[in-house]
Amino acid sequence: MKSPDVLIIGGGVIGLSLAMELRLRGREVLVLERDRCGQPPAGPQSGSASAAAAGMLAGDDAENPPALKALAHLSLGLYPLFLERIAALSGQRVPFLTSRVIEGYLAPHHLRHPLSKEELAAQLPQLAPDTNLVWQARDEHSLEPRILCNALTAACRAEGVAIHEHERVTGLTFSATHITAHTTRVPHHAAQVVITAGAWSAEISRELDAVVPRRGHMLVLEDPHVPQLDKVVRAPGIYIVPRGDGRLLVGSTVENAGFDVTLQPPTLDALHLAAAHLLPELAKAARLDAWAGLRPGTPDGLPILGALETQQSGPKRLFAATGHFRNGILLAPATAHILAQLLHGEPPAVAIENFSPARFSPASPTSGGDNSLLATL
Repeated sequence: MKSPDVLIIGGGVIGLSLAMELRLRGREVLVLERDRCGQPPAGPQSGSASAAAAGMLAGDDAENPPALKALAHLSLGLYPLFLERIAALSGQRVPFLTSRVIEGYLAPHHLRHPLSKEELAAQLPQLAPDTNLVWQARDEHSLEPRILCNALTAACRAEGVAIHEHERVTGLTFSATHITAHTTRVPHHAAQVVITAGAWSAEISRELDAVVPRRGHMLVLEDPHVPQLDKVVRAPGIYIVPRGDGRLLVGSTVENAGFDVTLQPPTLDALHLAAAHLLPELAKAARLDAWAGLRPGTPDGLPILGALETQQSGPKRLFAATGHFRNGILLAPATAHILAQLLHGEPPAVAIENFSPARFSPASPTSGGDNSLLATL
């Protein structure tokens, strides 16, 4: 094949969303994926964050860093068109499975409209009466990430994006006119390269060493409720996401376990116990499935978006869109929109200074940070 205009390293939801956006702008795009695009973990060293996610579009989650809000709300605004494009190209619709969340808070002083005990009982009768939390309900969608990734892959292929799976990038070299990605198969050349490799981004560029894997366990329970739960329930350290088919996803931990996605039975027990603390009927619920994925974490919990400053790459040729941690599904449309703008020399739709790749360089005053993201449930 001829050399693409843009080579994207990583075929998760971020890379595929960008590929679709660029192709719709008329660019020739090649996606290189080390495993399979957006698929569930296939072994102890494989753990796609996209396929392992719960799929909550939680733009107002209290656990999100404040600096993420503008990007998150841009993405929420883009989501309807994003899903329409996917459906038009692939013939596969990605439905919203829930449209409401009830979230509990330990520190409720910022809540404008907390639910009264009567309102809470009416909206969530399954909830334990002694949670010692203050609750709020609001609109918030969720979807099935595996359906999204399958449809997005099909949309990209239908639009003419070249996708090479099971082709791992082993290094980059630079010339005056292009960047070469060396792989386990053959080298590929492109004028511009974007690293969207998630937890594996540091393997591609040492400028992304701040991106590290954060393992997250997910447990799937059978919903014993009649009628079935129809809204997301979220509280500090735990969330319960209905799938609309009798399954409830319970998540999730944040663990410093390297690239190992081996399931830990005590961790699954802890998730089950935490879910039953909120919804007591879940104590005896059957376990239907479980998995672990690797989120790309950064020291400040914010993504990395923009051009890398390596002298070898030259100006505006090597970019990164990674480090989305727990919000890759939420932030995919906005990330694709902004990176496409950057690759075309356009100003980004929202300010991205807080997401600069340079903030983790040794000379940056914000490099380092705390280790609060290492905590487990």
